[in-house]
Amino acid sequence: MPHCAHDSLEIYYETHGSPTSPPLMLIHGMGSNTGDWNFQIPVFQTKFFVITVDLRGHGQSSKPKGPHTVTEFAGDCIAVLDHLKIQNSHVLGLSLGCFTALEMAIRYPDRLQGCGVIGVNGTASVSLDSWKAKMNGLSRFLTVIFRGTRIMGRNIAKNVFPRPDQAELRQMVEDTIGANTTKNYLATLKGLIGWSIEEKLGDISSPVLLISADQDYSPVEAKQAMVEKIPNARLSVIQDSRHLVNIEKADEFNAVVLEFLQNLPTV
Repeated sequence: MPHCAHDSLEIYYETHGSPTSPPLMLIHGMGSNTGDWNFQIPVFQTKFFVITVDLRGHGQSSKPKGPHTVTEFAGDCIAVLDHLKIQNSHVLGLSLGCFTALEMAIRYPDRLQGCGVIGVNGTASVSLDSWKAKMNGLSRFLTVIFRGTRIMGRNIAKNVFPRPDQAELRQMVEDTIGANTTKNYLATLKGLIGWSIEEKLGDISSPVLLISADQDYSPVEAKQAMVEKIPNARLSVIQDSRHLVNIEKADEFNAVVLEFLQNLPTV
């Protein structure tokens, strides 16, 4: 199994498609792994050299003591690109992966030069500056600590796949999140508190596409506000969908991503 050494850790990654195609890195959500992209890889690998990665504390990567920060996650991804000797790559991130992709665009602009950044159902900060945010954050911590990651996974699964015909997808989410230990899940939660790039969005030089489900946890308006701060960005909203829009509406999602990437000047 392919790993690259970074920061005294082993970061797991996979590659799909031809190495001569333009690189496209896919970054998973919190508590998940490369499996987030099973509905994208068969399509994207026909046109791109697809790289999926397990961030530290996730999947088959090392699981050090936390907290794990978004800055560290961005470094993990750059380390994989270094290992593969890839200078520039498109980046697509879901939720936590969206945070990471945007952090990469800010911290490592030379590694994304001429490439696209796609953020899915993410925000520019994880703040606890409102009563609602504090209660949501506290609820997550208490659920994981006292009831475990499987119950957390079950709760999330019910939110993202509520329809009766989505039972198989609900079980997939429950199993994926439930496979995390409490310690590893909390390490990521703790590292997210207070993260913000709100004041740095204007520094992003790469073309950016933000994709939002119309029924995501955070409102479409929040993503639109981000787009207005990024010099070269646009928003695409996928209707009748929720947080895991890349799975729920895979065909529509894939078409939106490919349209964006294939119309960039460098592709």
